[in-house]
Amino acid sequence: MMLLVRPLARPLARLTRQFGLAVGSTGTASRIVDTQVTAATLGSGSLDVFGTPAMVALMEASACDCVAAALEPGTTTVGTQVNIAHLRCTPMGMGVRAEATLTGIKGKMLTFDVHAFDDKEKIGQEQSSWLNER
Repeated sequence: MMLLVRPLARPLARLTRQFGLAVGSTGTASRIVDTQVTAATLGSGSLDVFGTPAMVALMEASACDCVAAALEPGTTTVGTQVNIAHLRCTPMGMGVRAEATLTGIKGKMLTFDVHAFDDKEKIGQEQSSWLNER
């Protein structure tokens, strides 16, 4: 996923030194699969399994967690590109988690590799780019 960042009061390079944001930084997000995040509820299918839109949101939350400490108040990140594979179905009641790794910093652009797992196995993977925004 790609993320774009608007100009900050301090350059991103300074943020990387001050807050430790560097290639290899990680973030996580997790939840339990319930009716709110099933494919049937989200309209992305007819089954009561973890929906792809919910998996993408969980993956994005893990990328946000990865950079949250480096952002100034009033500054955020936005996803600009996502390449995702949803590999396995996850039934209701099972735990799911996403783990993001910052793989690149180029100006205001951040890139991540993200992997999603349920309690049994890997269920998804994503490459994304983000921009730091105000």
